Amino acid sequence: DFGAALPFFRPERKDDTLSFAPEWSGSLSATFEQPVGASFLFRANLGAKYTSEYNTGSNLDRRKIQDAYTLVNARLGFGAEDETWMIEAWAQNLTDEENYQVALDATLQGSSAGAVPTSTINAFLGPPRTYGVTARFKF
Repeated sequence: DFGAALPFFRPERKDDTLSFAPEWSGSLSATFEQPVGASFLFRANLGAKYTSEYNTGSNLDRRKIQDAYTLVNARLGFGAEDETWMIEAWAQNLTDEENYQVALDATLQGSSAGAVPTSTINAFLGPPRTYGVTARFKF
């Protein structure tokens, strides 16, 4: 019961899930290391993060829902067994999964109020597939 405070709340949103609150999320990672010869090391790592559907908008507009997605990252390394040096090739978002970090109503582009919102939705996307090489040295 909102009582006299009703004008400050939206009772139709009472049972909605909070923004940026997926029902499920989880991550899994595996690393494999293998000595190579007398003094070298090979390392491989694969990781994944799953996020179920969630709303990215602060006003819970249904047009701002991000579908469930999984991000996969990988890393391959070769270097000294004592880890004084290592060269690694890596990739983030290996499957190039497109996802919204946040969706928002465009300024002066309609209205999100009412039963049928007319506003234009803009979004900041998560990073696309990125890859590179890293050299690590300990001295």
